[in-house]
Amino acid sequence: MGTAATDDAGSATRALIFALVALACGHMLSTLLRTIPAISLDLMAADFHIEPQALASLTSVYHFAFAAAQIPVGAAMDRFGVRPVSLALLAGTVFGAVASGFATGPESFAVGQLMLGVATSGMLMCPMTLAAKQLSAARFGLWSGAILSIGNIGMLLSSSPLAFVVDTWGWRAGFWISAAGGVVVALAVFALVPNQPAEHKDHSSPMAQMIEVLRLGLSRPLRGLIALALVSLASSLVLRGLWGGPWLMEIKGLTRVEAGNQLGAFTLAMIVGPLLIGMIDRRIGRRRQRGCREHSTDRRRHIERAGGGSLRRTDCALDDGGHGSVVAPRAGLVLSGRAFRRPSPAIAGDRCRRSDPQLHELLRFAGRRC
Repeated sequence: MGTAATDDAGSATRALIFALVALACGHMLSTLLRTIPAISLDLMAADFHIEPQALASLTSVYHFAFAAAQIPVGAAMDRFGVRPVSLALLAGTVFGAVASGFATGPESFAVGQLMLGVATSGMLMCPMTLAAKQLSAARFGLWSGAILSIGNIGMLLSSSPLAFVVDTWGWRAGFWISAAGGVVVALAVFALVPNQPAEHKDHSSPMAQMIEVLRLGLSRPLRGLIALALVSLASSLVLRGLWGGPWLMEIKGLTRVEAGNQLGAFTLAMIVGPLLIGMIDRRIGRRRQRGCREHSTDRRRHIERAGGGSLRRTDCALDDGGHGSVVAPRAGLVLSGRAFRRPSPAIAGDRCRRSDPQLHELLRFAGRRC
């Protein structure tokens, strides 16, 4: 009997791993699609007969749609479960990638970006939600880092490999390949992710559920984390998602493939980083101090790039009015103290789990002990 139970537990663990990897591949597809303009912005602008700056503004449609759809997608996941929502999002991703690949002008490209923003908004949420529901707090720390690392492989694919594809077949091929990848991921999710009932299914209206999510997001334990995310993610999206490639090609004179190699090195750090942090987070702790150090380093690197040289040379420039690119990392440095503070005793331990299960799950999602 003991051997049978062990075999069943092992099979369940393997099934969960396959399901998480399949869902994480959806996040990988999302990061690939959002970073295609970084390596092909010049060709896309020439094809649409507009300035690169104007096309860059159009790519913001993706991110606005992505942000606006987060809460509705989260409410849908609570109501219907991970598997059906993930399949619906992947179907939308395929259609959005095809629409972007066949775009003939700025307007049709903006429509494709809108579809992609909405469809990819829950690609990270899906594996994280399944992991938060199925794993212990200790294992969730490891798997959350693994999910982020698998997702960041999409940015690795959009560096040198995408540069080669764009040089060989044009920028549209990147979207068509992504659409084909979306079909493959959807088949994997259909086959590997179990169709479990929604844990928080109730009879409240979707609007009431979205208001509840907003209330939780604005609650005191999560305000700092959300504020930190606003300024932390922005810097990587600006550099890796859009202007890193054009800057390397136009200012530094690199070829497209050489620029892709540089962006690939940037992405490798983003892949290894979350995995390592997830492994050592529970042992080292001191999240507040570590967050301050990380944002201090990020601030220094932004200052060096804005000034074109060392930190010592650019300190004087800050006294004369500063640079806009420094504001976000500096704000993140200030906010990190509150973001990584200890949770209040009122929501600690089993009390949090009993009083507000949704808040408990969100705090686990954020990597806190509760």
